[in-house]
Amino acid sequence: MGAPGAAVGANTAQGVAYLFLRPASGWKTTVKVRGQVVRKRWAAYDDFGFCQAGSNCISTDGSTVLVAAPQFNFSTGQGTGPGKAYIFEKAASGWKTTATFNAKLTAYDGVTGDALGWSAAITSNTAVVGAVAANGSTGAAYVFSKPKAGWKTTSKFAAKLAASDGDPGDGFGFTVSISGNTAVVGALNHPYGSVAGPGAAYVFGP
Repeated sequence: MGAPGAAVGANTAQGVAYLFLRPASGWKTTVKVRGQVVRKRWAAYDDFGFCQAGSNCISTDGSTVLVAAPQFNFSTGQGTGPGKAYIFEKAASGWKTTATFNAKLTAYDGVTGDALGWSAAITSNTAVVGAVAANGSTGAAYVFSKPKAGWKTTSKFAAKLAASDGDPGDGFGFTVSISGNTAVVGALNHPYGSVAGPGAAYVFGP
C-alpha cells in the first residue's frame, strides 16, 4: 500500500509504501507491517507510492514488488522530476522494515513533468510503466525487461509505447497492464469520433 503524502525527515510528500503479509491464521483487523519501503535520501514530492483514482502504481509478481514515483507536486501542479519506478525483490532473509531497491527504472529521454510512474505493472520478467504527460502530453508507456544478470540499479527501457493517433491531453499511460507478451495501455481522455474524452485502450504485442 502506498502513502505518497508521507513526509520522510524534512522531505514533504516523499512517500513510502508498506508491505503486509497474510498471517497463517488469515487476515485480521490489525495486521503488522512486514516491510517499509523508503529511502531517506530521496527527494520531496517524489510521490513514491502515489496512485490516482483509477490508475495503478503498485504491482507485485511473486516476491517482486514494483512501486512508482511520478515526482509530481500536486499542490502546485508542477512536476518535480521526470518520474521513476523502483523494483524490490524479497531477500533470502525475508522482507525487512526498510527494504533496498534492486532496480530504479527511468527513461533516458524523460523530462521534468512527464510523470513516469503514473501507472505501473509487472509480470514475470517484464515491467511496464506509464508516463501520462510524456511526448508533449500525449503520454507514453515504457517497457523494461529483466536483464539475464537480474534487475539492476539502472535498467534501460526495452521499448517505448505510444499511440499513433494520440493528441495532447489524451492521458495515454494513465493505466497499464501486462500479461505474458501482451501489454494494454489506457488513454483516459482519448476522443471517439466527434465525442470528446470517452477514452480508449491500446493493445501491444511483440
